[in-house]
Amino acid sequence: MVASESAFNLFLNQQKIPFLKLLGIGLLFALLILIKKNFYFFTLFLLFYFLWRCVFYPFPNVKSVLKKLTIICCIGGAFVGLRLGIDIDVNGFNKAEKIRNMQEMTSGKNFKPSTELQKKHFSLQMRERGISLKSFIQDHRWGEKTFGSGFGAYGYLTVFGSLIYYNIMRTVAIAGLIFMALSIAIRGGWSEKFLFLGALLCSTALIGVACYHAWTVDFQGQGRYLFAIVAMLGVVLVKTEKVYNQKLFTTLIASMFLLSVYNFIGTGLFGIAKYGWG
Repeated sequence: MVASESAFNLFLNQQKIPFLKLLGIGLLFALLILIKKNFYFFTLFLLFYFLWRCVFYPFPNVKSVLKKLTIICCIGGAFVGLRLGIDIDVNGFNKAEKIRNMQEMTSGKNFKPSTELQKKHFSLQMRERGISLKSFIQDHRWGEKTFGSGFGAYGYLTVFGSLIYYNIMRTVAIAGLIFMALSIAIRGGWSEKFLFLGALLCSTALIGVACYHAWTVDFQGQGRYLFAIVAMLGVVLVKTEKVYNQKLFTTLIASMFLLSVYNFIGTGLFGIAKYGWG
Protein backbone atom coordinates (compact mmCIF):
# COMPACT_ATOMS: atom_id res chain seq x y z
CA MET A 1 0.00 0.00 0.00
CA VAL A 2 2.77 2.45 0.92
CA ALA A 3 5.90 1.48 -1.01
CA SER A 4 5.88 3.24 -4.39
CA GLU A 5 7.67 0.36 -6.13
CA SER A 6 5.47 -2.43 -4.74
CA ALA A 7 3.63 -4.73 -7.13
CA PHE A 8 0.32 -3.26 -5.95
CA ASN A 9 1.27 0.33 -6.77
CA LEU A 10 2.96 -0.63 -10.03
CA PHE A 11 -0.25 -2.41 -11.05
CA LEU A 12 -2.41 0.63 -10.21
CA ASN A 13 0.00 2.90 -12.09
CA GLN A 14 -0.63 0.92 -15.29
CA GLN A 15 2.54 -1.11 -15.31
CA LYS A 16 2.49 -4.82 -16.06
CA ILE A 17 3.19 -7.30 -13.28
CA PRO A 18 3.39 -11.12 -13.39
CA PHE A 19 0.09 -12.95 -12.90
CA LEU A 20 1.43 -14.75 -9.83
CA LYS A 21 2.12 -11.39 -8.18
CA LEU A 22 -1.43 -10.33 -8.98
CA LEU A 23 -2.69 -13.49 -7.28
CA GLY A 24 -0.44 -12.69 -4.34
CA ILE A 25 -1.94 -9.19 -4.02
CA GLY A 26 -5.43 -10.70 -4.07
CA LEU A 27 -4.43 -13.21 -1.40
CA LEU A 28 -3.05 -10.44 0.84
CA PHE A 29 -6.32 -8.51 0.57
CA ALA A 30 -8.23 -11.70 1.39
CA LEU A 31 -6.12 -12.11 4.53
CA LEU A 32 -7.19 -8.62 5.65
CA ILE A 33 -10.73 -10.02 5.82
CA LEU A 34 -9.79 -13.37 7.36
CA ILE A 35 -7.36 -11.88 9.91
CA LYS A 36 -8.04 -11.66 13.67
CA LYS A 37 -10.81 -9.19 14.48
CA ASN A 38 -8.58 -6.70 16.29
CA PHE A 39 -6.73 -6.12 13.01
CA TYR A 40 -9.96 -5.01 11.33
CA PHE A 41 -9.01 -1.56 12.60
CA PHE A 42 -5.82 -1.77 10.57
CA THR A 43 -7.91 -2.72 7.53
CA LEU A 44 -10.11 0.30 8.25
CA PHE A 45 -7.02 2.47 8.43
CA LEU A 46 -5.77 1.12 5.10
CA LEU A 47 -9.10 2.10 3.56
CA PHE A 48 -8.68 5.57 5.06
CA TYR A 49 -5.10 5.69 3.76
CA PHE A 50 -6.22 4.84 0.24
CA LEU A 51 -8.91 7.56 0.30
CA TRP A 52 -6.30 9.96 1.72
CA ARG A 53 -4.01 9.12 -1.15
CA CYS A 54 -6.77 9.67 -3.71
CA VAL A 55 -7.39 13.15 -2.27
CA PHE A 56 -3.82 14.38 -1.80
CA TYR A 57 -2.01 12.32 -4.47
CA PRO A 58 -4.72 11.52 -7.04
CA PHE A 59 -4.30 8.86 -9.72
CA PRO A 60 -4.12 10.16 -13.29
CA ASN A 61 -6.61 7.57 -14.59
CA VAL A 62 -9.34 6.93 -12.01
CA LYS A 63 -11.38 4.54 -14.21
CA SER A 64 -8.37 2.31 -14.80
CA VAL A 65 -7.61 2.24 -11.06
CA LEU A 66 -11.21 1.28 -10.24
CA LYS A 67 -11.11 -1.57 -12.77
CA LYS A 68 -7.86 -2.90 -11.35
CA LEU A 69 -9.15 -2.64 -7.78
CA THR A 70 -12.20 -4.62 -8.89
CA ILE A 71 -9.90 -7.34 -10.26
CA ILE A 72 -7.99 -7.46 -6.96
CA CYS A 73 -11.23 -7.59 -4.96
CA CYS A 74 -12.54 -10.43 -7.12
CA ILE A 75 -9.35 -12.44 -6.61
CA GLY A 76 -9.44 -11.74 -2.88
CA GLY A 77 -13.15 -12.62 -2.76
CA ALA A 78 -12.41 -15.95 -4.42
CA PHE A 79 -9.85 -16.80 -1.72
CA VAL A 80 -12.27 -15.73 1.03
CA GLY A 81 -15.06 -17.76 -0.54
CA LEU A 82 -12.78 -20.83 -0.74
CA ARG A 83 -11.84 -20.46 2.93
CA LEU A 84 -15.45 -19.99 4.08
CA GLY A 85 -16.64 -22.84 1.86
CA ILE A 86 -14.14 -25.27 3.40
CA ASP A 87 -15.16 -24.10 6.88
CA ILE A 88 -18.84 -24.67 6.16
CA ASP A 89 -18.10 -28.07 4.65
CA VAL A 90 -16.27 -29.12 7.82
CA ASN A 91 -18.38 -27.38 10.49
CA GLY A 92 -21.73 -26.74 8.80
CA PHE A 93 -23.78 -23.59 9.39
CA ASN A 94 -24.08 -24.06 13.16
CA LYS A 95 -20.42 -23.56 14.03
CA ALA A 96 -21.17 -21.23 16.95
CA GLU A 97 -23.39 -23.87 18.56
CA LYS A 98 -20.69 -26.51 18.10
CA ILE A 99 -18.12 -24.25 19.74
CA ARG A 100 -20.42 -23.68 22.70
CA ASN A 101 -21.02 -27.45 23.05
CA MET A 102 -17.27 -28.05 22.97
CA GLN A 103 -16.77 -25.42 25.67
CA GLU A 104 -19.31 -27.23 27.82
CA MET A 105 -17.52 -30.55 27.28
CA THR A 106 -13.91 -29.48 27.76
CA SER A 107 -13.82 -26.31 29.89
CA GLY A 108 -13.28 -26.20 33.63
CA LYS A 109 -16.41 -25.61 35.66
CA ASN A 110 -15.70 -21.92 36.22
CA PHE A 111 -15.37 -21.36 32.47
CA LYS A 112 -18.41 -23.30 31.21
CA PRO A 113 -21.09 -21.14 29.52
CA SER A 114 -23.82 -22.78 31.63
CA THR A 115 -22.16 -21.99 34.98
CA GLU A 116 -23.85 -19.31 37.07
CA LEU A 117 -22.19 -15.92 36.72
CA GLN A 118 -21.01 -15.63 40.34
CA LYS A 119 -19.39 -19.07 40.12
CA LYS A 120 -17.49 -18.32 36.92
CA HIS A 121 -13.88 -17.17 36.82
CA PHE A 122 -13.55 -13.61 38.13
CA SER A 123 -12.21 -12.34 34.79
CA LEU A 124 -15.40 -13.16 32.88
CA GLN A 125 -18.25 -10.69 32.28
CA MET A 126 -17.01 -8.15 34.81
CA ARG A 127 -19.56 -5.52 33.83
CA GLU A 128 -22.40 -7.91 34.67
CA ARG A 129 -20.82 -8.43 38.09
CA GLY A 130 -21.40 -4.76 38.85
CA ILE A 131 -17.83 -3.57 38.26
CA SER A 132 -17.87 -0.07 36.76
CA LEU A 133 -15.69 0.84 33.82
CA LYS A 134 -13.79 3.31 36.02
CA SER A 135 -13.07 0.59 38.58
CA PHE A 136 -12.14 -1.84 35.81
CA ILE A 137 -9.49 0.56 34.51
CA GLN A 138 -8.25 1.97 37.82
CA ASP A 139 -8.63 -0.83 40.37
CA HIS A 140 -8.16 -3.81 38.05
CA ARG A 141 -5.47 -1.94 36.07
CA TRP A 142 -6.49 -2.95 32.56
CA GLY A 143 -4.29 -0.29 30.97
CA GLU A 144 -1.19 -1.12 33.00
CA LYS A 145 -1.51 -4.86 32.40
CA THR A 146 -2.12 -4.36 28.69
CA PHE A 147 0.87 -2.03 28.36
CA GLY A 148 3.09 -4.38 30.37
CA SER A 149 2.25 -7.44 28.28
CA GLY A 150 2.64 -5.42 25.09
CA PHE A 151 6.17 -4.33 25.98
CA GLY A 152 7.49 -7.52 27.52
CA ALA A 153 5.75 -10.26 29.49
CA TYR A 154 6.67 -13.94 29.30
CA GLY A 155 5.69 -17.43 30.40
CA TYR A 156 1.92 -17.17 29.82
CA LEU A 157 1.90 -13.70 31.45
CA THR A 158 3.58 -14.92 34.62
CA VAL A 159 7.01 -13.30 34.14
CA PHE A 160 7.05 -9.49 34.08
CA GLY A 161 9.83 -6.94 34.11
CA SER A 162 10.46 -4.40 36.87
CA LEU A 163 8.18 -1.43 37.42
CA ILE A 164 11.11 0.87 36.64
CA TYR A 165 11.50 -0.71 33.19
CA TYR A 166 7.83 -0.23 32.29
CA ASN A 167 7.84 3.35 33.59
CA ILE A 168 10.90 4.23 31.52
CA MET A 169 9.50 2.49 28.44
CA ARG A 170 6.17 4.29 28.88
CA THR A 171 7.97 7.62 29.18
CA VAL A 172 10.01 7.02 26.01
CA ALA A 173 6.94 5.79 24.09
CA ILE A 174 4.87 8.83 25.09
CA ALA A 175 7.80 11.11 24.23
CA GLY A 176 7.94 9.45 20.81
CA LEU A 177 4.24 10.04 20.16
CA ILE A 178 4.51 13.66 21.30
CA PHE A 179 7.56 14.07 19.06
CA MET A 180 5.59 12.70 16.08
CA ALA A 181 2.57 14.89 16.80
CA LEU A 182 4.57 18.10 17.27
CA SER A 183 6.76 17.44 14.21
CA ILE A 184 3.71 16.88 12.01
CA ALA A 185 1.83 19.84 13.52
CA ILE A 186 4.74 22.26 13.06
CA ARG A 187 6.51 21.05 9.93
CA GLY A 188 3.88 18.95 8.16
CA GLY A 189 1.25 20.01 5.66
CA TRP A 190 -2.45 19.22 5.62
CA SER A 191 -1.83 15.80 4.08
CA GLU A 192 0.48 14.74 6.92
CA LYS A 193 -1.90 16.12 9.54
CA PHE A 194 -4.90 14.26 8.14
CA LEU A 195 -2.97 11.00 7.87
CA PHE A 196 -1.79 11.23 11.48
CA LEU A 197 -5.33 12.11 12.61
CA GLY A 198 -6.70 9.04 10.79
CA ALA A 199 -4.16 6.78 12.50
CA LEU A 200 -4.96 8.39 15.85
CA LEU A 201 -8.71 7.86 15.45
CA CYS A 202 -8.36 4.21 14.33
CA SER A 203 -5.91 3.50 17.16
CA THR A 204 -8.18 5.11 19.75
CA ALA A 205 -11.14 3.10 18.44
CA LEU A 206 -9.12 -0.12 18.72
CA ILE A 207 -8.10 0.67 22.30
CA GLY A 208 -11.71 1.48 23.19
CA VAL A 209 -13.11 -1.73 21.71
CA ALA A 210 -10.36 -3.86 23.31
CA CYS A 211 -11.10 -2.30 26.70
CA TYR A 212 -14.87 -2.77 26.28
CA HIS A 213 -14.46 -6.41 25.24
CA ALA A 214 -12.20 -7.12 28.23
CA TRP A 215 -14.74 -5.44 30.54
CA THR A 216 -17.84 -7.16 29.19
CA VAL A 217 -16.59 -10.55 27.98
CA ASP A 218 -13.17 -11.74 29.15
CA PHE A 219 -10.53 -9.68 30.94
CA GLN A 220 -7.30 -10.40 29.12
CA GLY A 221 -4.79 -7.58 29.45
CA GLN A 222 -2.83 -8.65 26.39
CA GLY A 223 -0.93 -5.96 24.56
CA ARG A 224 -0.85 -8.06 21.39
CA TYR A 225 -4.47 -7.09 20.83
CA LEU A 226 -3.20 -3.56 20.14
CA PHE A 227 -0.28 -4.46 17.86
CA ALA A 228 -2.22 -3.15 14.85
CA ILE A 229 -1.34 0.32 16.13
CA VAL A 230 2.32 -0.37 15.33
CA ALA A 231 1.42 -1.02 11.69
CA MET A 232 -0.65 2.18 11.51
CA LEU A 233 2.19 4.24 12.94
CA GLY A 234 4.54 2.57 10.48
CA VAL A 235 2.45 3.81 7.56
CA VAL A 236 2.42 7.32 9.02
CA LEU A 237 6.19 7.31 9.61
CA VAL A 238 6.89 6.30 6.02
CA LYS A 239 4.67 9.02 4.55
CA THR A 240 5.82 11.77 6.96
CA GLU A 241 9.52 10.92 7.17
CA LYS A 242 10.66 14.34 5.95
CA VAL A 243 9.17 16.26 8.90
CA TYR A 244 11.25 14.62 11.65
CA ASN A 245 14.60 15.54 13.14
CA GLN A 246 16.36 12.32 12.18
CA LYS A 247 18.88 12.33 15.06
CA LEU A 248 16.18 12.72 17.69
CA PHE A 249 13.96 10.21 15.93
CA THR A 250 16.78 7.65 15.78
CA THR A 251 17.57 8.25 19.45
CA LEU A 252 13.98 7.55 20.53
CA ILE A 253 13.68 4.39 18.44
CA ALA A 254 17.10 3.11 19.53
CA SER A 255 16.19 3.75 23.18
CA MET A 256 13.02 1.67 22.90
CA PHE A 257 14.92 -1.09 21.12
CA LEU A 258 17.70 -1.24 23.73
CA LEU A 259 15.17 -1.22 26.58
CA SER A 260 13.35 -4.12 24.91
CA VAL A 261 16.58 -6.08 24.48
CA TYR A 262 17.44 -5.50 28.14
CA ASN A 263 14.00 -6.70 29.25
CA PHE A 264 14.04 -9.74 26.96
CA ILE A 265 17.47 -10.92 28.09
CA GLY A 266 17.40 -9.84 31.73
CA THR A 267 13.77 -10.70 32.45
CA GLY A 268 12.41 -12.92 29.68
CA LEU A 269 15.18 -15.47 29.20
CA PHE A 270 16.08 -15.54 32.88
CA GLY A 271 12.45 -15.84 34.02
CA ILE A 272 11.52 -18.53 31.50
CA ALA A 273 14.57 -20.59 32.49
CA LYS A 274 13.95 -20.07 36.19
CA TYR A 275 10.27 -21.05 36.14
CA GLY A 276 10.61 -23.73 33.46
CA TRP A 277 8.28 -22.30 30.83
CA GLY A 278 8.91 -23.86 27.44
